[in-house]
Amino acid sequence: MASYDNVRTISAVADVDLSSLAYHFAKFGANGKAGDASDITEGDAVDGIIGEAVEADDVFPLIVPDGCIAMVMVGAAVAQGANVMTNAAGRAITATATNTIMGVALDAGAANGDIIRIQFHNKGLAT
Repeated sequence: MASYDNVRTISAVADVDLSSLAYHFAKFGANGKAGDASDITEGDAVDGIIGEAVEADDVFPLIVPDGCIAMVMVGAAVAQGANVMTNAAGRAITATATNTIMGVALDAGAANGDIIRIQFHNKGLAT
């Protein structure tokens, strides 16, 4: 069963409606708000994981990448133990060379939309 452990959050303001984006990776945009998928490029370092579904301009908990156990939605099948990165939609996928590793999958995700646990931290670039 998926769960969180030792999570640290910061308060963030939703840039857009996040009602369907809980468990997605997020970045802060130039306006200081977080959650707009257009701020994410596949393989980027991210600022956190959206901790709950909220509407635009609401405050929400952004889970920070400090080694905690967090839940994230996958964008494709991910094997347990695989290094993960973000795709352009903010979902976890298996990390590929020269992209930023954002954690390690603690569970396997069979398909797009599954929610898995990761050890969430910025491990630097994949080789």
